Amino acid sequence: MKKFILITGVGRSGTSLLANIIHKLGFSFSKINSKKYKKRFIGVPGHFEDITLGRAIHLWELAIYGNKKWETSFLIPHENKIRSPSPFKKILFKTGDYLIKKHLINNKKKKTFVLKRPNAIFWLWRICKIAKEINIPQPTVIFCDRNSLDIAHSTFEAQGTNYQDVIKAAESYKTQVKYLQQNKKKIVPNITTIDFEDYKKNPKNIAKKLSHILELPSDKIISTINKTYILKR
Repeated sequence: MKKFILITGVGRSGTSLLANIIHKLGFSFSKINSKKYKKRFIGVPGHFEDITLGRAIHLWELAIYGNKKWETSFLIPHENKIRSPSPFKKILFKTGDYLIKKHLINNKKKKTFVLKRPNAIFWLWRICKIAKEINIPQPTVIFCDRNSLDIAHSTFEAQGTNYQDVIKAAESYKTQVKYLQQNKKKIVPNITTIDFEDYKKNPKNIAKKLSHILELPSDKIISTINKTYILKR
């Protein structure tokens, strides 16, 4: 594996749109829920959520927070040590680690491996540590950003979710990104931000960023962005 790309971001911020663009540019994703997304997987816009990473994150969340909904605005590496998890919680954590290690090793022969999981932004410290342990490249992280109010409005239209809850969640994601970018002990080398508004106003800016990451010409990427964005709308 020469490159490990991780797509993150708040729900309704364009993570699925970006995943579709990258997929259409010829990059393969890992196993998805084929029963639920079978039609979408073969070309129609889809979600491309990584099941294994989702399961691992769920186990990590249970290990630290139990069944209680976590309320911290962002998760920092030393928090696990402060909480001193019980032996059972340690087993949950190690099981999550095992799932990701096996997942990455199984895809190690791929030249470029792409994973998409919106809430992975809170677990980069764990994912990066595991990647280092099994000697694969540190993830190139893409964070999909969007105005918090627009996210809340879009989520309300799709799911009827409370505005305040969505805005609070969106701001916690953005706080986490700022923390990672400002942290002196760089957990992840670099985070590339893709602004949802740029799909309409400045697709060249997105193409330029993706060209550097995917090592493809900008013209090809712009064409794919325009076609996919229109389809998703």
